[in-house]
Amino acid sequence: YPLGNFSFIPGVFLAAGVLKYDLLDIDEVIKKGTIYFLLTGIMTLIYVLIIYLFSILFIGYSDINSLLLSLVLSLLIVLLFNPMNVRIRRFVDNLLYRGRYDYQKTLREISDVMTSALRVNEITDHLLRSLSLALRVQSASLLLYQNEKELLELYSGKRDPLGRRKKNIIEDSLPVVRFFEKHKEIISRSASERIDSPEDEKRKINDIFILSRAVILMPMISKGKLTGIIALGEKVSGRLFVQEDIEFLRTIANQSAVALENARSYERIEYINLELEEKVKNRTADLVKALEEKDRTQKQLIRSESLAAIGQLVAGTAHELNNPIASASSLIETTVEAVSEWDNGDEKCVEVIEDLKFSLKELTRAGNIVKSLLGLSRQTQTYVEPVNINTVLDDALRVLYNQYKYTGIEIERNYDENLPQIEGNFANLGQVFINIIKNALQVLPDNGGRITLTTGYKKNTDSVEIECRDTGRGIPEDVIGDIFKPFFTTKGPGEGTGLGLYIAYEVVKRHEGDMYVRSNEGEGTVLTVELPCKRRES
Repeated sequence: YPLGNFSFIPGVFLAAGVLKYDLLDIDEVIKKGTIYFLLTGIMTLIYVLIIYLFSILFIGYSDINSLLLSLVLSLLIVLLFNPMNVRIRRFVDNLLYRGRYDYQKTLREISDVMTSALRVNEITDHLLRSLSLALRVQSASLLLYQNEKELLELYSGKRDPLGRRKKNIIEDSLPVVRFFEKHKEIISRSASERIDSPEDEKRKINDIFILSRAVILMPMISKGKLTGIIALGEKVSGRLFVQEDIEFLRTIANQSAVALENARSYERIEYINLELEEKVKNRTADLVKALEEKDRTQKQLIRSESLAAIGQLVAGTAHELNNPIASASSLIETTVEAVSEWDNGDEKCVEVIEDLKFSLKELTRAGNIVKSLLGLSRQTQTYVEPVNINTVLDDALRVLYNQYKYTGIEIERNYDENLPQIEGNFANLGQVFINIIKNALQVLPDNGGRITLTTGYKKNTDSVEIECRDTGRGIPEDVIGDIFKPFFTTKGPGEGTGLGLYIAYEVVKRHEGDMYVRSNEGEGTVLTVELPCKRRES
């Protein structure tokens, strides 16, 4: 025989192959034989030790010694056999089948995590970490299939500087998905070259092997659909993947597929809940805003009705006041003329005449105020009556006189005396300039300031331009675009409705005019109104 004294070597290799690759299931025979061999040896030692002890303790009592020894030995066998059997079996499993013992432990740990994890990232991290430790492979990757986008996301064991696992996108993944959903089995890199599939499937599968640096791909299937793929590189030891490894991977893949599907469902439900909460929040905010708007509108309607009633009261009162004022003025004029004819040089007569003239002047001013109130309270809706803007401004100043006469505020009038009349509504325009001038008065300091009213004619546009300039604090740049909006005010609660400039702006627009503002914070404000002299044909 060629090997001579070394003829046992082929037998050794054959035995090693049988043990390593579990041929003929001989490992179970070896396991049981080892267990019972050790169990028999231990029980024999215990038996010999007990006989020795009895021979020393019960010398001279041969009859009792024989009976008692049999009872003790029987009792020990009954009590010790099962505990010793369990401990020896565990010792043999840990000694001869360390890998299988670790797989069972890893499966229990992964199962515990899978049942409690609700995030895809948690499952991915734990799965890659457990596979790397249990199988001791050079690389472990996970490819998750995104059904909505029809692509695979490759998660590797490497991490970026922020500690997140690196992710690559594999587009056009449908060939790979079709292949694994059809075959549902693990595939090695060497076997992928021999599969009977279309070329596009072979090419894409080969690309995944290259990109993930894997030697085997294990699909994760849930309800017949691909959830992901486990991609493992070679073992650090250089050994092949045996059937035990494949079964371990298959169990892990099945559990992971279900866990990932549950985690995705949970994340979708969580996203829907957050989206629903956001919609409810927005709808609630819209509802609150609508209710606030309704409340403001109701208050404004009440205020408008009150103002309308006051306007009617003012109109009626002014009309009634006109008669006694006219009568009193006429009587004083007659008295002044009569007293002047006396002209007897009496100083008392001169003082009386001066007092009567002053009274007549004050009655004339009262009549002008009444006339202004009557003009401003007229509620005609025509926009074609002739209106002198200089007169409108003077009437507005007369109405507001009591608000500034004791404040030290200076009113400067730069009127164009040749200003043409415009077509409009006298009462509405009076309200416009009352609101504008009143706003200017309110922003001036308590110790005085200046308001300059300027009127002029623009020939190129055939329009009248009115400018109200104040020396107040100015308007902040971030709110200047909101001053013509309804209910917008920078005043404190109870100091303004936020409707003055809005109403003025709307009235100017109804007159086909324009209104704009220039302001620098701390340097005052210039508000300009431009009104056409002739309305366009409608």
